Amino acid sequence: MQLWDFPPTYFAYGTRDPFVGEFEECIQALEEAGVSVESHVLEGMPHGFGAEGGWIDGYDQWLGSIFAEG
Repeated sequence: MQLWDFPPTYFAYGTRDPFVGEFEECIQALEEAGVSVESHVLEGMPHGFGAEGGWIDGYDQWLGSIFAEG
């Protein structure tokens, strides 16, 4: 799969996640390839924060907008 084949992509990750750098590199590469990317960085959250941090409402809105675009 080429990057330009990626579907719209959503990221939610915390600033204490050990993979912050990898998330940011992936986001940058996808954006440079013209992929629609939405990201929510949750201050102070570690890896595996589950439903904490209020990201689910943002994801729900984003997903609704993706389906509305067709």
